[in-house]
Amino acid sequence: MSLDETMERLMSVCELRVREGRADSLVYVFRSVKEATAMVRFLSDFLPGAEFVIQPVRH
Repeated sequence: MSLDETMERLMSVCELRVREGRADSLVYVFRSVKEATAMVRFLSDFLPGAEFVIQPVRH
């Protein structure tokens, strides 16, 4: 099993946090890392200075 497959399994539900400055400006929840990564690619055109963090969903 590849590292990508392992991460996908561990993070079956993940969140994408978009940070501008010190605060999260947007939080999205996705069913997969692949979906979250696609959103990062889309948002990076509109928010070039933002930091994008994909992580397991916080409960």
